[in-house]
Amino acid sequence: MKSTPNIVKLGLLVTLMSCGTTHQDPLGDTTPDAGLTLDLSQPPANPTEWVERYVLGVIGPNELCEGLQDFEATPSLIEAAQEPGIHILTGEHVTDTDLVIESDSTVILLAGTTLRLGDAVTLDIQGRLIALGKDTTPVVITSLGTYKAVALNGGVSTFHHTSFSHGIDLVTAQDTGKTLLLFEYCSFEHWQDVALRFVGADGLLVKNSTFGLESENESHGECINGKKSAVEIRHCTFGPMTDYADVMDLEDCQGSHLPHIIGNTLMGGQDDGIDLDDCNALVVGNLIQDFWPPDPANPYKGVNGGGITGHNSSPVLINNVVLGCFHGIGFKNGARPVLIHNTIIDGNIGVTLYRTNSSYDDPHGTLLNNIVVGNRAHDSGANQDLVLHGRWWPSYDSSAGNQASVDLTHNLFGMDYGGINNQQGQIDFDWVTRLPIPKAGSLADSKGHLLPVEVPGFGEEDLIEHLTHDYLGANRSKQAPTLGALEVSP
Repeated sequence: MKSTPNIVKLGLLVTLMSCGTTHQDPLGDTTPDAGLTLDLSQPPANPTEWVERYVLGVIGPNELCEGLQDFEATPSLIEAAQEPGIHILTGEHVTDTDLVIESDSTVILLAGTTLRLGDAVTLDIQGRLIALGKDTTPVVITSLGTYKAVALNGGVSTFHHTSFSHGIDLVTAQDTGKTLLLFEYCSFEHWQDVALRFVGADGLLVKNSTFGLESENESHGECINGKKSAVEIRHCTFGPMTDYADVMDLEDCQGSHLPHIIGNTLMGGQDDGIDLDDCNALVVGNLIQDFWPPDPANPYKGVNGGGITGHNSSPVLINNVVLGCFHGIGFKNGARPVLIHNTIIDGNIGVTLYRTNSSYDDPHGTLLNNIVVGNRAHDSGANQDLVLHGRWWPSYDSSAGNQASVDLTHNLFGMDYGGINNQQGQIDFDWVTRLPIPKAGSLADSKGHLLPVEVPGFGEEDLIEHLTHDYLGANRSKQAPTLGALEVSP
C-alpha cells in the first residue's frame, strides 16, 4: 500500500446530477442494516432510510437517486473512506493510494461521478458501494494508469450504468456468499488479467452488460473467471477475444453453486466461449459464434476454438445457437452434459466428447431435439457433426476407438450416428437477423420429442420455462416441437 494519501476532488457539483430514466427494477429481498427499523408507511426522512428501502427492494435505483437529490454530497472519497455512514459522491475524484470503504460505510456514486484510481491502486469495499449511473451519464471507474482492482469484500454492492476500464482485474469479489452484487447496464473495457473475477459469490448477478466491445484488438485475459459461485450472467454481450483466454471460465461450481448463463451473445475468439470445469451450469439461449484457433494446421497450447466446453461437468445446455466454431460443444474427462434443443452448425466439429488422456473416465452425453449439421473437417471436408474421441487435437488422447458414450434421441445430423428417431440429411434455414430458423416442412419441422424431460440433478422448475419456449421466446409445441433452438418460420 502506498503510504501517503493524495485525494483530489475536482469540480464539486452544487446541484446533484439528474437521475436516470431507464427502467430498472428494485433489487428484491435483501438484508438491511442490523438493528434498523423502517416504518414503510412514512416517507424516508434521511439518506439512511432511502438507502435501506433500496437495499430491501422497496424502491428501485431511479427512486433512490431522486430521493437523494436534496441531501448534501460528501466532499471527497477519502472522507467517505474514513467516516462511517452514508456518503453521496458527485463530480470527479482521484486517488493514488489504496482505500478501504469500511463495513459501516455506504458510498453512493450519482450519475456522472468519476473515480480515477492510480496505478496499482485497490479500492477495497468492506461496506457497500452503490453506483447510480444512467445511460447518457454513466458512473465511470477508471485509472490514471492501470489500477489493481475494485475489490468487493463486504455488503450489498450494485452498479447501474457503470463503466469500468484500465485495471489489472477490473472487479473482484471474494467470499461474499449470498450477498447481492449486481451489475446492470455496465461496460468492462481495457483490462489486463480478468474483467470480473470472483470466488464464493453466490449472490452475483450480471445482466445487460458488455465486455470488450472497445478492446477487441487488445491482448487481454478472460472476461469472467469464477469459482464456487452460483453466478447469473444474463443478456450480456462479449466482444471478440484473442490468444489463450476464454470468455467465461467457471470452475468448481457444483451443488448449491449452480451458475445460470442465459441469453448472452459471444462474438468470437481463439480459445473457448464458455468453459465449465467441474461446473454443473444451466446454459440457455446463448448465441455463440466464430471461436476458431489462429491456425489449426499449427496447434498452439490448448487454443482450439470451443463454443461451450468443460471437464468433468454435468451441465444442461438448452436453446443455444452455436455457429462456425472449431468445436461447437466439447466435453471431456468424465463429463456428462445434457443437450436439448440446440442448433450447432457450420463448424469444424459439431459435438465432441473425449479424453485428454487415458487416465480419465470416459464422458457420456445425452442429446435430445438438437440440430447438428454442416460441421466438416477444416482440412478434408469430412462430416464431423459428432466426434467421440480426442484425436482431433494433438495433445489429447490419441488412442484408437471411441473414448465416450452418448444417447441420441430425436436429433438431426448430417449422417447416421445411430440412436433413436434421429433424422439424417441437410436442412434449409431462413436466416433472420443472422439466426438460422428451420423452414416449414424441413427435416427439423415437428420432429421433436414430447415434453417434459427429466434431467438428473435439475428440478422441473429449473427447466420447464426454457423447454417450452425457443431461443427467441416463442412458444414451443409440446406435442411435436421443431428440432434445434428455434421454432420453424411461421
